[in-house]
Amino acid sequence: GGEGGGGGDKGLTEEEILARSRERLKQQYEEKKRAREAAKREGGGAAGGGNRAQEEKRMEEERKREEARRKEAEWKREELRKREERRKEEERKREENRKKEEERRRDEERKRREEERK
Repeated sequence: GGEGGGGGDKGLTEEEILARSRERLKQQYEEKKRAREAAKREGGGAAGGGNRAQEEKRMEEERKREEARRKEAEWKREELRKREERRKEEERKREENRKKEEERRRDEERKRREEERK
């Protein structure tokens, strides 16, 4: 059979794997949103002034990390797709060879029978 996916992803289709990672990302996003809202509530008022630069910096870093994660996910999807394509191509070649081999055997069998008739 093909290679198993990363830990715990064995026996899953590409769609299932993607759905799982989407679900994970959604959960992470929700958690971050909640954390941000809580921070806004607590950090409101006078304390909010000097924190803005830090907050901007943090957000920027977060965006960079998200981008990196997105790129990696994209790369993984691409790898999966390529692997699947290679697998299908190999499968097709095997099938072709099997058919050729069968054809050859039939021809030999036919020739043998004709020889026996003579």
